[in-house]
Amino acid sequence: MEGYGFPPRLAPREQRGGWWPTRDVGSLNAAGSLTLAGRIDDCFKTASGYLVNPGEITNVLMSHPAVSDVVILPLASSAGADIGALVESDGAVDLDTLHAAVARTLPPWLHPQRLAVTEKLPRLTGGKPDRAACRALMLGGTD
Repeated sequence: MEGYGFPPRLAPREQRGGWWPTRDVGSLNAAGSLTLAGRIDDCFKTASGYLVNPGEITNVLMSHPAVSDVVILPLASSAGADIGALVESDGAVDLDTLHAAVARTLPPWLHPQRLAVTEKLPRLTGGKPDRAACRALMLGGTD
């Protein structure tokens, strides 16, 4: 890491059960394979009090062949945060099909209350989705 501002000798990080603690969220299957599902920093609580990991919802929506990218956002409602999902697709995507995929795979508290499709997600200059612009797009036109 020389040249990246790190000291030449870093103190060893604390291990927990053989794992290095990070801000990543994942799950281990029975075979011991780790599947990453996002970052704890991206999680938010819904109006009903459930903690939402956007990565879980993103993975389900990304499994649709016409979906090229997804942004999951907390959207303000009168009762608290709703789950919003803005899906990027250059083809025709039926919202009912997306809702059905989510309903088959995820528990009810992870179902997006607002789901919208756009040809191109708004992006920052670095290429990442512009979450503020996505939120504005979601609030301006949802199903």
